Amino acid sequence: MNIVQGMVNEAENEEDDCDGRELLQPLVPELLRTLVELLKHSIQSKCEPLQTEVLNVLHSVCSVILDDFGVYFNDFMPMMSQILSNVGNVTMSDKKLRAKAIDTIGSIIIAVSDCEDKTPYTQGVHEIT
Repeated sequence: MNIVQGMVNEAENEEDDCDGRELLQPLVPELLRTLVELLKHSIQSKCEPLQTEVLNVLHSVCSVILDDFGVYFNDFMPMMSQILSNVGNVTMSDKKLRAKAIDTIGSIIIAVSDCEDKTPYTQGVHEIT
């Protein structure tokens, strides 16, 4: 996860002569498939540290690939809703995970807001907000 986060951070910080989106593009399909599987596993096993790490990487990837994330929207939004529904609001750890999930949802919504056709995302956004 740290390697991926480092690559995403590097893509975000590249000079104008190198587009971070282009840098990550060949890696995005496999990366996001892996994140889907990791997030599913972390939700099922209630592994909050893994959920937090996956959400951190997902947030960063959304910030770099923007509207290209639209293809993956329906893979992640149900799990985001599941996190908010299943994680309590009692402990500080729970509150931090919920906050990270909300922050990541914001990043996802910002990413797809640049899509020309927003119709596929409308229902998911309304359900989560």
